[in-house]
Amino acid sequence: MALCTRLCNTRCRYWCLRLFVCMWVCLALTMIPLLKLLNFDTTDNSNECTKPGNRCHPMDLPKQVHQMWKTDIVPKKWKRHNNHCKKINPTYKFILWSDGDIEQLFKDYYPWFLPMYYSYPYNISRTDAARYFIIYHYGGVYLDLDIECKVPFGDILTTSTNKNIVLGSTAPFGITNSVFATQQKSELLNRTIQGLVEDKGWYGTPYMTVMMSTGCLFFYKRYIEFPLKDSVYMMTVEQQKHFFIHRHASTWHSWDGLLVRWMDRHYYIIIVGVTIALIVAVFLILRRICRKAHITLSHKSI
Repeated sequence: MALCTRLCNTRCRYWCLRLFVCMWVCLALTMIPLLKLLNFDTTDNSNECTKPGNRCHPMDLPKQVHQMWKTDIVPKKWKRHNNHCKKINPTYKFILWSDGDIEQLFKDYYPWFLPMYYSYPYNISRTDAARYFIIYHYGGVYLDLDIECKVPFGDILTTSTNKNIVLGSTAPFGITNSVFATQQKSELLNRTIQGLVEDKGWYGTPYMTVMMSTGCLFFYKRYIEFPLKDSVYMMTVEQQKHFFIHRHASTWHSWDGLLVRWMDRHYYIIIVGVTIALIVAVFLILRRICRKAHITLSHKSI
């Protein structure tokens, strides 16, 4: 009996060790692409105009900046840096869209979208959708009111190649819809508008519903599916820090939005925590299997 027990323990330890090593290998193979994903950058080009010998020219975009607020008056907390943007861009026309102006745009040109516009459960979803329609219809730059300009748009909207769309990548992945620029009737925004109908729905929490149906993740999906990426100039996160100061109003964020933002800032802690939890869980399962095998063998010996 003692011999059988010893053999059982040895065999269990052998298989536990093999399974433990296999689990670590699988985790390593899983974590490598995950870490690459978390450091993924949507841009595959730097600003060509910073390279020596390149001749740059302004992008062929309308010189107008579109912004949105509930009324036609810029809130006091954003007025100073909004005036600064206007000051360093004297050749651009700044247009502030109120809720009433947006509704009128839909009534005049896109009445088919009005029922969906009214059906959104969150106001931020309506403002997300509206910005795509505004820039699609008029072209130019969209700029959130909580973003301050550090350099003139002329320093940003220049290229040495045939690009007519400007987007900004975000960390760890994705693109922002807080600032972007395109020509009038852009094919990217046409696809984005059509996607509003396809992706409308509930995604588990208010934050994820907004992000997936109208917000940044929705916009990112449309970019991924866009075939003409050569026409897109993608600003890196570092370039955006040089071009803008984002005051991050985020007035629409609820508990789930704050949780997601915390997870984004501390994703390495989450990865380590999940890895440890998996290791402990597998160890406990294997130990339980070994104990059952030991008991079964002991009964047989008796």
